[in-house]
Amino acid sequence: MPFRHSATHCAYKRMTNLHLRNKAIHDIYATGAHLSRTRMENAGITVERANEIVEMKFDDADPDYDWTSSTPPEPSVDGPISVNKFLHWCFYNDTYKECISTKKIAYGNWVGKTLPPRGGYIYDLLNRHFGDGDNMIVRYGNWERDVSKILTKDMDSLLQSAKKHWKGVDRIHRHLQTLSCALELAPFYDHKCDGYDAYVKLQREKNYAEQKNFIRRESENEDRTVPKFERLRELTRDKFGENSKESLCIDLFAEARLRKNELQDIRFNPPKDQREKCTYIIVTEDTAKLKRYRGYRTRKLEQYGMRDDCLELSAVLGDKIRSYIGHGNTRLFEKNQCASTFVGNVLTEIKVKTPEWKWHNVRLLGRSYVSTERARAKLHVDVLQQNYLTCEQMDHTAKASSRLINTIHDQHPRDDNNEERSI
Repeated sequence: MPFRHSATHCAYKRMTNLHLRNKAIHDIYATGAHLSRTRMENAGITVERANEIVEMKFDDADPDYDWTSSTPPEPSVDGPISVNKFLHWCFYNDTYKECISTKKIAYGNWVGKTLPPRGGYIYDLLNRHFGDGDNMIVRYGNWERDVSKILTKDMDSLLQSAKKHWKGVDRIHRHLQTLSCALELAPFYDHKCDGYDAYVKLQREKNYAEQKNFIRRESENEDRTVPKFERLRELTRDKFGENSKESLCIDLFAEARLRKNELQDIRFNPPKDQREKCTYIIVTEDTAKLKRYRGYRTRKLEQYGMRDDCLELSAVLGDKIRSYIGHGNTRLFEKNQCASTFVGNVLTEIKVKTPEWKWHNVRLLGRSYVSTERARAKLHVDVLQQNYLTCEQMDHTAKASSRLINTIHDQHPRDDNNEERSI
């Protein structure tokens, strides 16, 4: 009887082969030279493909182009458009995205790079298109030298690739939205002539994906519930104690609606030379004031500038902070501690974070807060005004705020004996 490989064995073999191939591709680029014939054959890399990778290595090492520059030259309107030079330019000229981390997601991490990072949504979109879904098979390929045709003449095939290789409509929307923003910036992209039809097709597909994604989220929100925010705070105090770090973290969010990165970096009474352009709390014997320097979430930095907020915290919260500082703490979270993970563990311990909220930590706090405030607004005469104030507090647009609304449940999380208690 002939030997038959199991499905698990075959899958393992495929993964091993992919690992060998991908490692070989990286090594060819890193060394700028061919590998041994045996290794290239085992990895399934042809001589032609190896030559292509080596050529890109030498192209990237061009002494006339500085990849570390924060003022890259504009891509030329004449001739080929290099995807890496285009993304390099977008990274430092996209003023709509105020946060460096957001730019890294969109265009790749260009900070201090001596070679193109080959990352981000746009590179991933184009790389998968030319590689027919494989994110490594054409990396460091000739296609990187010129993407003008695909962006101006062949947008249909790019859009079809996105729908083929990504089944999740939210992922498609993120990639198309990023590409749309980049093309709005692009000095070479003529929206009225050569690139008009392609740009219109991109906008149509992007809007379609956005609407489908919005409907999906609305449907999910109808099926998922969150606890009242007051109940969430009460559960945290009961579980960890009134003056615990866990309770302090939740209370800080309640009063200041801090973002994840603000919670991560917040400091107490920092020296004056460390206060510039950061979030911190100045605590005296009588007061506790939170100072934060941040931009708007979704508004252009050059149009609206930075927000320089100062918020006086409640006396109760001030006492908690003094107690926390009294134990020698100068930061809410140390550099090696992740704020998002910490909040997620807290919500898990109080049995609020269920499997349906797997990827939500600080965001779940926001959902609970917004949903609670929206439910409370219905009791007021001026419902619209109350909803507007909630949007202002969270620094959300009305549309963004609506995505966070879930049904409020009035039950205590299940105890170990599976009994439920009413609030």
